[in-house]
Amino acid sequence: MRSWLFAACLVVGASPPVLAQEDDTAAAVQNDFVTTLRNNSAKAPVGGATGVRPPLISEDELQALIDRCWKIYDQNAGEPAEFEALNQVLVLAANPYLTPVSEKSLRAWHDAADKLFSDFIDDDRIAALALGMPSNEKLKKEADGCTAKLAGSKSLAVKAALAFRPLSQRADAASNTPLDAAGETRLIADLEAFSAAHGAQKQMRGGSYGDWVKNTVNALKNLKIGGTAPEIEGPDLDGVNFKLSDYRGKVVLLDFWGYW
Repeated sequence: MRSWLFAACLVVGASPPVLAQEDDTAAAVQNDFVTTLRNNSAKAPVGGATGVRPPLISEDELQALIDRCWKIYDQNAGEPAEFEALNQVLVLAANPYLTPVSEKSLRAWHDAADKLFSDFIDDDRIAALALGMPSNEKLKKEADGCTAKLAGSKSLAVKAALAFRPLSQRADAASNTPLDAAGETRLIADLEAFSAAHGAQKQMRGGSYGDWVKNTVNALKNLKIGGTAPEIEGPDLDGVNFKLSDYRGKVVLLDFWGYW
């Protein structure tokens, strides 16, 4: 049957669906999701007849990937596949590449979230959800309800993530719009209190929350308009060592660049 379906897709010129395998994994589903986005983007770039990019993934393609996740979940009543499959459903159902979110995707997100927050509420891996609930309007009510459930988690990582999210938003806002002296003092006090409570916990992207607080407080105090620039030392284009302070009182343009 799979060979016949593949041949039929070739005849009509369509892309063959990505079919689940017996040893399917959530990582494989995510990889196929990214591949689908990339392939569809190449087929229909911005600037076509309407000048608007069509959805990067169709409803059928998305639901086929979600169905694979549910199959993985059903066939793997154990760790880590069970958690990974449920988490992948959330990623797919809330993706921003197909709007509006369909009723099928809404139900899938709700069902996966219900199972995750029932069975894994005290699991450290749930911390990632505390940091990044979907902002889609259709899912906002569901996401807010899940965030409220997280408050009852016994996981220290989850507790840290819940406290970090609003504090990081305040710090980001302060980096764009400098605070007055009183506002800066309050924010620094809240940052230091957060570090005292959760500083030893690791962030999702590496490093500890304590390290983040230290760097953030340093930026608030020293990296602001009207403040004194921190010292920079290094060789110039001619290989001659210099210090930024050597140019104090002069207009200096710093150009930071690199290769990645």
